[in-house]
Amino acid sequence: MTNTAISLIYCDSDVEKGIGRLSNVNGPFCFSEKQALRAHLLNYVQNRVAEAYTDLFLSDFSEKLSISETEVDGLSANEVFLLLQSNQDVLDFDCLISWYQRVTEGGFEYKIIEQPTASFLESFCSADAIEVDGYFVRNIEKPSLAGALASPQSTIFDFSEIEGFDCGVNSELTLEQALGATYDLENNVWVVGDLWVQCFSVKKLP
Repeated sequence: MTNTAISLIYCDSDVEKGIGRLSNVNGPFCFSEKQALRAHLLNYVQNRVAEAYTDLFLSDFSEKLSISETEVDGLSANEVFLLLQSNQDVLDFDCLISWYQRVTEGGFEYKIIEQPTASFLESFCSADAIEVDGYFVRNIEKPSLAGALASPQSTIFDFSEIEGFDCGVNSELTLEQALGATYDLENNVWVVGDLWVQCFSVKKLP
């Protein structure tokens, strides 16, 4: 399977300090797993809520957290942060992030971008096996990356050479097609022309 890297960018305004959203852009931060990314963003929002939105947060969530008015009075920012940390089962990522976006009135936005760590050409040339439109095959002869780049006019690979696989008339893979391939994150496949291609290394063969 193709390895991907996940990056996070977020911007936030601070009315009290006179900081506009576009003046406070954070990132990009890179992560290997979405869980780590979500933990990072949640921690940031927890800090911001404890720092600047304590009263509003306690007004909206004290009942949900079963906190009495007596307990609410006098809570410090640090105590609110610990409260957020210890109640993540109730105030999970989706709940707190959406609440924070609402109370900041569009002052907070984030974007998550996931992309392959290598190009299709790199993945294809180094693969030990490929799957084309659901047809899996091992031990195919492919050019090296240097060889493919050195012969831009030649065919890199002919899918019709795969025994038993019928890919129609457009069976040749050219350098131009390889360089123009895009990665479909939803289906975890490379889209090369009309074909869906997955590349596997020895450690990740199914």
